[in-house]
Amino acid sequence: METINGREIVVITGASAGAMTAVLAARCLLRGTDPVEAMKRAWVDLPSLKRLASRDLGSPLSGKVLQEAADELLGGVAGSLPDGDLRQDEPIAVAVTLASLAGFEYLIGDVEKRTAVRGVTHLDWAEFTFRADSSAEEWGRAAQAALASGANAVGFPPKLLRRTPDDQKRAK
Repeated sequence: METINGREIVVITGASAGAMTAVLAARCLLRGTDPVEAMKRAWVDLPSLKRLASRDLGSPLSGKVLQEAADELLGGVAGSLPDGDLRQDEPIAVAVTLASLAGFEYLIGDVEKRTAVRGVTHLDWAEFTFRADSSAEEWGRAAQAALASGANAVGFPPKLLRRTPDDQKRAK
């Protein structure tokens, strides 16, 4: 494979729109997809305000439209981006930063393990490792986290993520 300066990209991170771009960029690198076409579709063709407008009083913009776009761009539905021949062989780790508007509560144990103190943070993250043969389900989990990363009080609705015990262990 041709590489930039003889190296492959092995880690991509992002928050909000950067999280969505990180997941799509990893898909492009690993599946040989034309990145210019993918990013054009993601950021120019799909997200018109007319399509994103929502009548939901809880959020002025639709999360459903973004989910449909993510499914299309990551290969979950017909008409997705075509694969190409020039693919990266090395897996790519993707870390998506999440903000919890309600906070994420956890326990902080003391050295002697007698008393635990409750702590709250509004920062969390999700980590994924992708390969060229990663399943649509794996890409879909990352898309969910990226869309959750883009949720905010004035634009897109919050998104509940189903976190596994392994996810919770990594966040500590």
